[in-house]
Amino acid sequence: MKTGKSLKVTKRQPAQKQKTVPIIGDGATAKTVKGNKEQFRRWLFIDKLLSGNSRGYRVKDITRMVNDFLANEGILQRNGKPKVVSERTIYDDLTALESIFSPKVQLDRIKDEMDGAGYVRYAQANMSIFNVNISEEEYTRLKFILNQSKGMIQPEIFEETHGLIDKLYNPSSFAISKQRSMPSNIVHIVRNELDGKWLNELIQNITNKQCISIEYNKTGMKGIRYRLAPLGLKEYRGKWYLIGHDLNDSSRDQKLFRVSRIQNMYRIKDAFPSITVYFDLQDYFKYSIGIHQKLNGKTINVSILLKDAYWIEELSHFKVNETQSITLMGQYAMLEFETYESHELIEFIISLGTSAEIKSPESVKKKLLNHLDDIKKMYS
Repeated sequence: MKTGKSLKVTKRQPAQKQKTVPIIGDGATAKTVKGNKEQFRRWLFIDKLLSGNSRGYRVKDITRMVNDFLANEGILQRNGKPKVVSERTIYDDLTALESIFSPKVQLDRIKDEMDGAGYVRYAQANMSIFNVNISEEEYTRLKFILNQSKGMIQPEIFEETHGLIDKLYNPSSFAISKQRSMPSNIVHIVRNELDGKWLNELIQNITNKQCISIEYNKTGMKGIRYRLAPLGLKEYRGKWYLIGHDLNDSSRDQKLFRVSRIQNMYRIKDAFPSITVYFDLQDYFKYSIGIHQKLNGKTINVSILLKDAYWIEELSHFKVNETQSITLMGQYAMLEFETYESHELIEFIISLGTSAEIKSPESVKKKLLNHLDDIKKMYS
């Protein structure tokens, strides 16, 4: 019998498979992403963290959250221990995201004025590696809508928005061909630009539940400083109002501020009070005709007979407030709602002219007559 040599069989470890994902581009400018599953998993998680977050994160916090994510996903090292990445790896991931997925995502590295820490965030909160192009038709429509609002927003915001729409239409570096001129046939009222100065930032702070400090000028004199949890915004007669919870005043749950009177605003580190969880914007203005509120919440029931088909139709579509009801009575209709006894109520009734008659309460009739007497005396 021949004695053969024993063969030692060595199992070769399979080479790690590389994935390739095409990115927007053409010809020489086309890019591809190469990496393993673990890298993609981290990139997707980091993109989800940064997208929609205007404040950003410290790299050490991103590292901690990525490691928590990997542990929850059951990602292990070869020795069976949970996979852990270093801050250096996260720095490399951020560099890769910005390099490979540019200009879909661009990073800002900022220093917080309050705590002095360095933060990383997307240059625009709506950025994401999943952003896709828009069609030429959508591009044209967005440009048309933006051009109609030219007199309503600040010039720098107008130009910035033009650039953002261009990026949506063409995220790559190609020059955009000249578009046909947009029609301009909508008349709009020029809005107070002081409103536009703060609206974008307020919306972000409300969405992200970020407390703020504002300097507020109500009387034309020196501004008053408020520390607020911003809760909502309401537009009334072309003016914007901020509803906020005053962190320094427990006597009143919410206060109202006209946005155009804000002189300065910045974010603060205070956490949103738990009481704000119960705030509901629609419920807050349930009995208001405009923005008027009463501390004691006392309301009255108002009944008005509408004698004009125009106002019956108009108020059927555009309610006085959420409590309104209209009951048809032949050619007439009874308008009923609950509200505060306020100057806004008198102004509303006057706007109806002789097409309406107050049925109740008597107190509103008297206020209306007194108001009309004052006007008559002024012009007598």
